[in-house]
Amino acid sequence: MMFERIKNDPYIYDCYKGADNPNSKEGFWVYHGLKHVNNVVEMVEKILIQLEYDNEYIENAKIAALLHDMGYGGIKKDHEIRSCEMVKKHFEGNNIELKYKNEILDAIKAHREGFESDNVMALVLILADKIDIKKTRLAPDGYKVEGLNQYQYIEDIRILKNDNNLRVQFIINKNCNKEKLEEWYFTAKVFNAIKSFANRFNFGLKILWNDEEWT
Repeated sequence: MMFERIKNDPYIYDCYKGADNPNSKEGFWVYHGLKHVNNVVEMVEKILIQLEYDNEYIENAKIAALLHDMGYGGIKKDHEIRSCEMVKKHFEGNNIELKYKNEILDAIKAHREGFESDNVMALVLILADKIDIKKTRLAPDGYKVEGLNQYQYIEDIRILKNDNNLRVQFIINKNCNKEKLEEWYFTAKVFNAIKSFANRFNFGLKILWNDEEWT
């Protein structure tokens, strides 16, 4: 499978080695390396299976997820543009032909702020990327950042589609300070990603903090 071929390419591994650099000038707050992208790949696959997309589309979307932070390298600014350019060159240089190549490149380029995109692959990638805020995402310096450090209490995030309804459930330890988590700027992006995705499919939406509705 093309996904496995790309995943096992030493060049891809090398690109991600610098993503989780504890000496980054921006601070080592959250993981952007293979630990993160593998979580995103898994979530993209789970979502698209529930949406009943075919295997080829799902594989292409997983490739987009795998490569979406390829150009991060410890520098957040414009990393989505660098990633897109690097992926395009990699595809061309290695004669990698994919049915949904254009959607992959667009999804990678849009994954940071493309909430208004009409590209399904982009919205699924954005959703999977933004909700990767479980405790496993938190890097050492992140524990020192007010608000961000509340990630340590997020045990799991579950997405369930039932008919035309979407439920996103955050499983959160009782020690979490909800107010501080909500004040952290990225929480708004998480909600934006969820709502953008739900709106694209006209899903009824319910977001839960454990078993209670989270608005």
